[in-house]
Amino acid sequence: MGNLRIILGVVGCIAFLGSVIGCSTAPTREEYESHLEKQESLESEVSRLKDLVGDLETRLQAMNEKVSLTTTGALPQPAGPARAESPKIPVKIHQSAPAQKIKPVLKSDSPMGDNSESSAQRENPMDHEALDRFREAQILFEAQKFSDALIESAQFVKNFPSHVLAPRAQFMMGLSYFKQSEFKLAEEEWTRGVMKYGSTASAPDYLRGLYEVSQATGQNEQAEKYKSQLMISFGESPAARALLSGTGVYR
Repeated sequence: MGNLRIILGVVGCIAFLGSVIGCSTAPTREEYESHLEKQESLESEVSRLKDLVGDLETRLQAMNEKVSLTTTGALPQPAGPARAESPKIPVKIHQSAPAQKIKPVLKSDSPMGDNSESSAQRENPMDHEALDRFREAQILFEAQKFSDALIESAQFVKNFPSHVLAPRAQFMMGLSYFKQSEFKLAEEEWTRGVMKYGSTASAPDYLRGLYEVSQATGQNEQAEKYKSQLMISFGESPAARALLSGTGVYR
């Protein structure tokens, strides 16, 4: 407040001198030079006081901010070295796999091949409907209910053409016809199997079936072609070994 009073006093002096100068008669050279010196001195003092006022205003603003922070309880914390956060280590939670029902393993002389059902479980563990339909066809075939087995296997191929067991169901269709001496129909189903599923593990069984059909219908030359193709392409397959030993589901 003392500084503000000084400033006001200086400003008042400047105003008074201005009025005196304006009202007086023309000054002499000496008076003019004296007035200039006083004016320069006053201007210098005014400039210094302005700087002082600016400094006071800055301090006053800082004090007001400090008072405001103190009132709200948000005092600034002293700056310090930043602490590095500890790296977060991911925690893996191991969950046990849900228990699966144990399915019966197919017999090695089954028309569906060795362990084909367990293979389907690995490929389609949630496809219970398809597995049930295939198992039904298998049960009917092994009970020698070939007409019913044919219907079930045909329905399976129609509903699940891309299923891992579809090639085996296609083979069972031909075998069901073969067991009923419907050799022409059996040949058609196995030929269709070669065209649709020739790149699967059932391909050797199709060739073996076509060999048996040709033998049963007296087409010995055609039978030898199928046999040769089976031995060249799948010589180590169970179907090829069964043909050489004269065993299998055709007897």
